[in-house]
Parts: sequence; structure tokens; C-alpha cells
Amino acid sequence: MSNLVHWLGSKAGLPVNLSEKIHSLAYSVTSRAAFGKKCKDQDLFLSILKEGIRDAFFQDDCNVELEVETRDEDLTVNVEDVETPLYDGCAKYTKLSAIVVLYKHKAIHCLSDKGFDELLGILRDMLLLDNVLPESLYSTKKLLKVFDLGYQKIHACIDDCCLFIKELEHVEECPKCGESRWKVNRKTNHIYK
Repeated sequence: MSNLVHWLGSKAGLPVNLSEKIHSLAYSVTSRAAFGKKCKDQDLFLSILKEGIRDAFFQDDCNVELEVETRDEDLTVNVEDVETPLYDGCAKYTKLSAIVVLYKHKAIHCLSDKGFDELLGILRDMLLLDNVLPESLYSTKKLLKVFDLGYQKIHACIDDCCLFIKELEHVEECPKCGESRWKVNRKTNHIYK
């Protein structure tokens, strides 16, 4: 955020594209949350991120300006918020990086929504009083939604042999192990598509 302030100061009296700078800062915050420190794949990640957002916004031309303005406002409000240290003096985690780590933990360990809310409550109690950890899954999702790029569901073999994409998109069984692409009830042989 301080780099943005310095950059703005150096452009005093000149026209600037603030939306572009704020988007750039948001991309940077998102990639740091995903990768940690700068890495060789960060630039590739940012270009894919920008392309995905552009494609998402410009599919429906009639609502483009309204969506972009709303997105700009949301990003402006949240960029400073997510760069906030988890608590005063915390150098390792920002609000966003802590949320990403905890949300990843929720996904990997299949925590229920209630279990995640309880974990957040316990952690908030353990941390210093001035911590900025969200109070609930709802507030976590609300913050992450601003940076949401959506997702595409891709089926995978139950034995992790292949992904059912490209030439395998319409295949019903794994070409390597023969397992069904779909969930099969072993007792009734009912296939759940």
C-alpha cells in the first residue's frame, strides 16, 4: 500500500488511472496470498488472473460498466483491509494470508462450516485483542468473494489416473484403470452422475 501512496505522490498534477493501479495492487495481494513471496510463476499467475477477470467481465457487454464500477469499489475498500497485519506487530500473516491458510485447512480436512466457525472463535480468543481475524465463515467468504475468479469443475479418476478433460471429456471410464467416471454404489451398482 505504501508503494501505491509513493507512486501517487510522484504523479502529483498528472492524470493517473487509479482503477488500473488498484487492480494491479489487488492482483499482487492475491498472488502473494497464493504463493507467499515472489516466485517465478507469479507473473504467469497474474497474467492468467487478469485474462480470467477480463473474460468474466466482458462476456455480457450490456452490464460491463456497472459491474466494473462495483468491482472497483469493492477492491478499493478491501485492498487496504487485506494488507492489514493479523495483529499489531505480526510480520508473518496479513488478514488475507491468514484467511487463505485457514480456508485451505478447512478444505483439506473437510471441516464443516460450524467447525470452521468454532476454529475461528478459538483462534480469535488465542490471538491478541486487536487481531483482525474474521469472526465467521460468512465474513471470510464475504472478503474472499471480492477476489473470486470462479472455478471450473473437472472430473478426475477415483484412482487419480487422469482428468476427464479435452479428448477425455465425454469418456465414461478411466482409460488406464477402467474405473467409472461417476460414483457407483457398490451394493446396487447404481451410477450417480
